[in-house]
Amino acid sequence: RKPPSSLKAYDLTLRAVWHYNEFTREGCDKAIDCLERSLAEDPEYSGALLRLGISKCLRYEIDFDLESVRQGLDLLERCIRIDPTDSRAFVVYSLGVGVIQGLDQSRSAIEQAMRLNPNQNNAIGQRALVAIYEGDIDAALRWLESLKKLTPHALPWASQYHAIIAFHQ
Repeated sequence: RKPPSSLKAYDLTLRAVWHYNEFTREGCDKAIDCLERSLAEDPEYSGALLRLGISKCLRYEIDFDLESVRQGLDLLERCIRIDPTDSRAFVVYSLGVGVIQGLDQSRSAIEQAMRLNPNQNNAIGQRALVAIYEGDIDAALRWLESLKKLTPHALPWASQYHAIIAFHQ
């Protein structure tokens, strides 16, 4: 990955990650502020673009804000143009584009993430979710089992996928 052009941009991005990980409206707002300031320092810093796209997409989880998802997708597309090898951008893009455009686009993005890094835990979790929405419960369970082997302490949201599967059955 190309490093940022300034330490200030990097510092602001690290601060943003801390705020983002609060998973609250206030934390998300603070993360967005830090990331926008980071990008003012270095507009091509893919790490800040990635995290700003993630933070904008998180607004959907908090407020069902579709406009923020669209903004997040635009930022993620910029990130992908700068660094088309970053599987994380495709994972988050898969989540957001699934909300806005549908399952086919979500599947396409997550499959690209899996080609880039087949052992990335968030990609495997998102692949399981796409399989659930496709109605392929057996595949979803295989992806979740693969995730469990890779990450014994599962992603917090992956346990919710089992509830969705139980509802399907």
